[in-house]
Amino acid sequence: MYNIGITQPVEEFERTYVEKLGRNQYKLVTVDVNNMDTILSDLDGVLLKENEKNLSETCGIIMKIRERSNSFIWVLSEKPTAVQKVIYLHLGADGTFSNENEPEEMTLTIKNLLNRQKKASGTENDKPLDSKEEVQSEAVSHFKLLPNNLSVQIGKERTEVTLTRLEFKLLSLLYEHQSQGLSYKEIYENIWDDAYKGSKYRVANLIFHLREKLELQNVNSNIIKTVRSKGYMLSLN
Repeated sequence: MYNIGITQPVEEFERTYVEKLGRNQYKLVTVDVNNMDTILSDLDGVLLKENEKNLSETCGIIMKIRERSNSFIWVLSEKPTAVQKVIYLHLGADGTFSNENEPEEMTLTIKNLLNRQKKASGTENDKPLDSKEEVQSEAVSHFKLLPNNLSVQIGKERTEVTLTRLEFKLLSLLYEHQSQGLSYKEIYENIWDDAYKGSKYRVANLIFHLREKLELQNVNSNIIKTVRSKGYMLSLN
């Protein structure tokens, strides 16, 4: 039997999904910010209710869970946008379910992932980012920041990617410390020149848009690595 943490379901579609899980022999455990630290280690996955009025709170909870556990995270959202779903994935969620998904589709998705994880237990699916295997990526043959243009020239084709002021500032900071992980705090205080107050969502959102711009120009966005429980790093080697 799998242990699944759930936040209090509110909408009708969420109650249907949770009931469907219960009928499939999952042990459901109510999770909130007060008991999260004590029960996360016993959970195989968490179904997180999206706070539609405060998306940064949802993002913060995803990051808090991911810092403390390798449990699966699924977000329940009534009508998620494509951008929201991608941001949740970048932060460490494993998927988003909405009222467009049939209950059986959700439960089969969860069941398949949990069964696959169980079969693979004993393998190292989540090595720390400083392991040589994970840090290594295809070497970038050319990388040049162009301050006058607020852009970066990158790759053997020397593709020029135009950036916003904040995106350029972020990439410059990562370049100065390439192959060294920078924390959310370090990034936030350097980019916004303000005291860090746990605003991980703001940093993650800027990283998301920077990666997206690189991908649109067919540049490998994996050069910006996520350092679990810490922040980000630039790897050009």
